[in-house]
Amino acid sequence: MSIDWPHMIVSILLIFATVLLVQRAPTYKNGSRGKRIAIVAVALFLVMFVFNLIWPYGESPVFLSG
Repeated sequence: MSIDWPHMIVSILLIFATVLLVQRAPTYKNGSRGKRIAIVAVALFLVMFVFNLIWPYGESPVFLSG
């Protein structure tokens, strides 16, 4: 099994961007610690789920395949 470096790099960038964007949201700042963790977890799940539907690990992205 080989490591899919491009997929890994894009995943890391999406995770960092999602966390930064969620932390800037007003609902994030006003919530309790548990609510903030839940918001980040749901946001990360949705972003990574959609990303992996578009670009499954170990394959070329859907938009690049012929």
